[in-house]
Amino acid sequence: MKKSLCILLSVLILLSAFMVAPFSAQATDYQDLCIKANQLQTGDTFRLGTYPQSRVTDENLLTELNNTDCTMISYGYMKNSKADSHTYDTVNMTYADIEYDGELYRKVTINEYRPFWTSYSASTSNTNQDENGYTIRKSYYFKWEPIVWTVLSNESDGVYVMSQTLLDSQPYHNYYEGITWQGCSLRTWLNDTFYNAAFSENEKTKIKSTYHANEGNPYFDISGGSNTRDNLWILSYSDSINSDYGFADDYAVYDTARQKQGSDYAKCQGLFVNSSGTYAGNSMWWLRTPGVNTVNACGVKYDGYAYNYYYVYGTNRGIAPAFKLYPDAEVGDPDDSVLIAVREYITLLEAEDYSESSYNALMALSEQYTDVAAGNNTQAEIDTATADLLNAVGALVPYLNLTVTAENGTYDITLDGNTRENLTDEAFSGELFGEQISLTATPAEGYVFKGWYETVSHRIFSTDEDYTFTLTSNTAFKALIIPENAASIYFENESGYIKDIATKTCTEWSNLTESDVAALIPEVPYRYGSTDGHWVCSQSDWLTLLQQGEDIVFTAAYTDVNRPDDADLPPVNSNGVPNLTLTSSYDEESNVCTYIMGAGIDENCHIVSVGIAFYYGKPSAFAPETVFVTLNNKMTTSKFEVSAESNYYIVNVKKFNRYNWAAKGYVTYYDSYGVLRTAYSEQINILNK
Repeated sequence: MKKSLCILLSVLILLSAFMVAPFSAQATDYQDLCIKANQLQTGDTFRLGTYPQSRVTDENLLTELNNTDCTMISYGYMKNSKADSHTYDTVNMTYADIEYDGELYRKVTINEYRPFWTSYSASTSNTNQDENGYTIRKSYYFKWEPIVWTVLSNESDGVYVMSQTLLDSQPYHNYYEGITWQGCSLRTWLNDTFYNAAFSENEKTKIKSTYHANEGNPYFDISGGSNTRDNLWILSYSDSINSDYGFADDYAVYDTARQKQGSDYAKCQGLFVNSSGTYAGNSMWWLRTPGVNTVNACGVKYDGYAYNYYYVYGTNRGIAPAFKLYPDAEVGDPDDSVLIAVREYITLLEAEDYSESSYNALMALSEQYTDVAAGNNTQAEIDTATADLLNAVGALVPYLNLTVTAENGTYDITLDGNTRENLTDEAFSGELFGEQISLTATPAEGYVFKGWYETVSHRIFSTDEDYTFTLTSNTAFKALIIPENAASIYFENESGYIKDIATKTCTEWSNLTESDVAALIPEVPYRYGSTDGHWVCSQSDWLTLLQQGEDIVFTAAYTDVNRPDDADLPPVNSNGVPNLTLTSSYDEESNVCTYIMGAGIDENCHIVSVGIAFYYGKPSAFAPETVFVTLNNKMTTSKFEVSAESNYYIVNVKKFNRYNWAAKGYVTYYDSYGVLRTAYSEQINILNK
């Protein structure tokens, strides 16, 4: 699955002549692209951490969640607090986090309303929860979702960001008393409860603990208290009117950049939500600067107006956390799509297809990287895991099969440095990829050797009795040995594919006429893009030559001879790796599927073998979409002559309606280090033709 870079176009509606455009219209959402924090610009957004946000409404999912056992925990929210002794009662409101089907959900049970002032009693008149659709003696579920952060500025000591959404609803302080940011309960909640819930240990390493000033109120000369070092905080009053951060520099402007809405979860916690007019759906949120006095704190209204009057013990104001990222921290979701695809591919491999050592090494490595996934690891760690697994896949040693037969004679074979003699019909299997194999044919008395014929590809690979080759795919060689004083007709196409061989003694040929030979002529091979196929022989006296013991070749010819356009050939790679494409064309009339492999091969590339590998089976028991074709003991391979220069390799397959098929083109070659490697084309799966 390829992840794409999404461009977020911020469309700003000017609600009055006083409003200003807050952020760049070309702000980028980096949820799908992993970059360094120091590359971010004001207005950009990215994902980091998770928190309960959207309410679950799917009835089937709700049924499953309701049937899941969990232990409920009290929020410890205060009511009827007493400033003199700091004793308090708690609201009967509980929560539990539940994992179901790979996702995390928070269950919230409201047995008692949360008052919008901590000193008030719990009742419908003293809460915003019921107005938001959350009532007592009921449970609600919220999905943990990625938190979206908006970049305020890219500064020398870090990247300053704040949450796009109001994630929760909390008081600035639990009690009605004078307080500054240093001592307020919200600072403790943010840097403990929220920080530990929202971020993994890996994500915490991206957040810079920051020493910052807590300025006083500029209009009422109220001290902001001591400076603090925090992992998380909320914006100051001066931050909220800083035009470099994308905000209007006038506190009285109804600034769209300062207007915020809360999550479903925040509304469940008692967030105030404006219900009518132009700003319906917006909420108010805290700033950390003191207000008209220290019993008040600054905030932003639902219309974007920054103000100085709000009692610190109000619970219905939203929280927009802020922090600084280390400049070299990675942000955005790391792209683990290739890693996922590789690990899924590995699950489809079967032990019997490969050497035990290489297969076990791959499985052990895959197990080692089980926990490497986006959100828990850096892009560099994911890339390392992906590269290691791909290298291990490439290092798999396939089990291959080799069969050799010699009717009317015997053969010797040299394999693994050992020579076995006087064999007639043997099968070999094991770690044979790249093995140098030598065959020597010995005709029986009264017979002569004609060639080493490969029964799958239907080609003669050598006419010498001694033949040495490198095994790179499953192969079945037959020593063509015919009687002395005999001759053969080879029916083949221009690429050397032998449709059939007719062999008779010279005496038998002498007893036949040309019309008699017609009964021996096979069907002309189907040719892609051509019609009126027929056999031709360049020698007019071919029957006389057969009667004299000379072999004859009949070649398939066609009235219309079309071929693929060279303009469609893949380009030649400069790194010496063959570049291959595979296409297919199905002819319903003849029930033939043609595979066409185009090859872009550097002239300096040392090619060992070229072919198209197939995997097929009955439709009722075979699903090609789950098959990845690689050279191993299960693959049927059509091979091509390596010495003949060609840009196209074509194979026709009949009886397609009997099987489902998967196919890949391949080229086996030596790289610049002398290592035998295989390059593949894309894979084609054909179902139920």
